[in-house]
Amino acid sequence: LQGILILLPGRGEDPKKVFMKTSIPNALRAKGFLTIVPELEYSLFADELIKKQLGEILKIESNHSVNLVLGGYSAGGSVAVSYAEHLLSRDTISDLKCVFALDPPLDLQRVYVTSKRWMHYQCDVLVADGEQTINYLNRALGGSPEDKYENYVSLSPFLASAADGGNAQWLKRIPIRLYTEPDLDFVKNRFCQELTLDDLNVTDLEKLDRVLKKAGNTHCEYIITKGKGYHSWRMADPTDLAEWVVKFSH
Repeated sequence: LQGILILLPGRGEDPKKVFMKTSIPNALRAKGFLTIVPELEYSLFADELIKKQLGEILKIESNHSVNLVLGGYSAGGSVAVSYAEHLLSRDTISDLKCVFALDPPLDLQRVYVTSKRWMHYQCDVLVADGEQTINYLNRALGGSPEDKYENYVSLSPFLASAADGGNAQWLKRIPIRLYTEPDLDFVKNRFCQELTLDDLNVTDLEKLDRVLKKAGNTHCEYIITKGKGYHSWRMADPTDLAEWVVKFSH
């Protein structure tokens, strides 16, 4: 066994279906990696329960030191980044080698503002989505960024308004890949003509990439795809990603 990939799905996604949607597990299996896709409660960060669950999985799977990789899609990508920060912030040396995320909503302050805006757009699908996200953030973080800013600083995987990007400061030395396909024409036609690039997760990834590179992370890769599919597993080329993982897993 070369290593373990903990791969986290998006909201409401069946873990078993992930293996049908992407060949990332297959490509990594060929390199000696075991992929685990756990079933977790919906979250946009690694809360106490998720930290406990992932910690238990790692304890069971690795009786000895093993290369660990964290990755995820959409909300799962946010949790992967957040859990990576948790591991990197501890004093003990972690076996975490690298982390990747496919179009995750990372800046929860931005997500709150975006969701509020969606509720005023003349598009029913976005109104419902906005309400659902606002309710989640109010519950998980105790309120809005105006009322509970300190919670957003301490829990958000990335916060553009905080010094060093908030928790993203822990990502300075870890190889990280951020994938996005900001297909604005597609989302306007599919969901709502009022949408702008500021409404999409690309804005978080672009800012995080700048923060990490400014902090000296020479292994941060910001990958903008075209024609792979907006907000989809297809953004990450499995063979290329597997080779990148192996490169940093020695």
